[in-house]
Amino acid sequence: MTAPDPLTPHQRSLFADEALRGVILGYLAEHPAAMDSIEGIAEWWITRQQIRVDVERLASVLERLVAAGVLDAVDEGEARMYRLGRAEAFPWRVTPLPAIEAVPPGDDPMGGLAR
Repeated sequence: MTAPDPLTPHQRSLFADEALRGVILGYLAEHPAAMDSIEGIAEWWITRQQIRVDVERLASVLERLVAAGVLDAVDEGEARMYRLGRAEAFPWRVTPLPAIEAVPPGDDPMGGLAR
């Protein structure tokens, strides 16, 4: 059973509006001379800021996974690459996954895509 939502629909709307306001002002803080239509703002300003926030959140999650040993981080020049941690830390990884078999095109309605 889930707990009842303590917010009214109006309060949720206000929080969403405030988050959107923050995204717009964040974009303008980085690009003070920006000017665009509502469509351009939706496509460029909002999307760009959301991606930036998502990338920052992703970086934080990746670093926590590295700290926990779930992922390994490998520095490749200026780029940091991530991969699943060492096999000895994860016994469930030792057993290889079964191979994916291709289905002949005539037998598969999806045109022979692997399943």
